[in-house]
Amino acid sequence: YFLFRGEEYAIKTPDTEDEAYLENAENEINYIKNYLTLCWDTISSNSDNWSNVEELVDIDSFIDQYIIDELFANNDCGWYSCYYYKDKNGKLVKGPAWDYDIGGGNINFNMGNIDECPANERLWANAANSWYKLLLNRDEFVAALKERIASYEDIISDTINLANPDNDNGLFASLLSVAERNFQRWDIMGNYVWPQPVAEYTIDTYNGQMNYLYEWLTTRYEYICEQYGIDHSEPEPDAFKGVFNIDEGVEKIIVYETSNYDGDSTESLVGYSRDSSTGDYLKDGNGQINFTVVLKDGYTINSLVVDGSYKNLKIPSETLKENTYRITKINSDLTINISTKKI
Repeated sequence: YFLFRGEEYAIKTPDTEDEAYLENAENEINYIKNYLTLCWDTISSNSDNWSNVEELVDIDSFIDQYIIDELFANNDCGWYSCYYYKDKNGKLVKGPAWDYDIGGGNINFNMGNIDECPANERLWANAANSWYKLLLNRDEFVAALKERIASYEDIISDTINLANPDNDNGLFASLLSVAERNFQRWDIMGNYVWPQPVAEYTIDTYNGQMNYLYEWLTTRYEYICEQYGIDHSEPEPDAFKGVFNIDEGVEKIIVYETSNYDGDSTESLVGYSRDSSTGDYLKDGNGQINFTVVLKDGYTINSLVVDGSYKNLKIPSETLKENTYRITKINSDLTINISTKKI
């Protein structure tokens, strides 16, 4: 190994016991140390153009590894099982990803404590790894990181969902028989194994353990997005918006995509102006909102008042469906106020 800026870097390849390496070991070490120094100095110099950094460092690999390490709050991302490589005539690359056993909420120090490992109280990898910390001082890296996190939304969400025990195609379903054999061989379920926090190891079912990981990663992802100012919610449709105000007598609102009340629908307190036949969003004054008010037992509708610009409010006697309404030719955002009374 060699020291660089006070940190130990172990050489994995070439084989340091190989004769060819031993004959030229000092030059080999000096070469990679000098390259790391050049990379470090170029990144840390604000006078250097970002293009100079990109000529030396595979920035995409550092971004991708940072996202993984921060998502799992990987304790070892700065000092153990933490890999870099440089091919001949190539750039400095971060990776491959390795060794995440002390991550994902499975730690009772640093990111966690004896009782729990909160997913939403701090970033970890941004300071635990000196290269991440250095790169995050550059606005260009942060901008590229935010763009990558946003573009990976589906990938990250789908990956996290693999841990959801309710996912029929997830890890719980596919590994259940394996897990059962594992815990027959190793009687650790519900028992402390270093370095688990209490909130984790006291969960004594495989389903519960998987759900812990799923919820921890879900919370962690939301927290990372918040910290980097990334809004990954669905954009508002290009349509007028209708917001429902309801009281305690309403169980739910069913909003239909078309005027076909047996077609696609959702339970929501928001509806959007749509084409009555196709369900396409409309903002040309011809859109409709079709909905059913589902009441709790013992209640009836007292009043239904729509605030905003529209042509007609079709009532149940016209839609021919109980407690079902149609607002037509919508020309502005609407507020739909529904009050009930006990029968």
